[in-house]
Amino acid sequence: MRRTFAFTLLVLAVVLASCRQDPVTPPTPDTTTVTEVLTEEGFTTLASAITAAGLNETLVGDGPFTLFAPTDEAFEALPDGALDALLADPEALAEVLEYHMLPVEANAANLTPSFRTTV
Repeated sequence: MRRTFAFTLLVLAVVLASCRQDPVTPPTPDTTTVTEVLTEEGFTTLASAITAAGLNETLVGDGPFTLFAPTDEAFEALPDGALDALLADPEALAEVLEYHMLPVEANAANLTPSFRTTV
């Protein structure tokens, strides 16, 4: 009888010990901003333009977002004074930059080519 009781007690202890859960540690949120990523990837003019247009908060909000990012070379190809004029007018700059943003996640594999002859 004692052996049965001791064995039952041992089995119960093992079962209870195996039911113990390790504490769950929530993942650390990524606090890197879009402008930080753009700067790190060499899109410094776009990062500055997003900041000047006040769109940082838009891109920090609930996503997903897709951003078609013009390179610094694309900004350099603008006519003289065009970028400075846009940077001086945050509302117009925001309007132009919003054409480069989609409120959905898109990748190249999901985009449909829409070439059109205009000449």
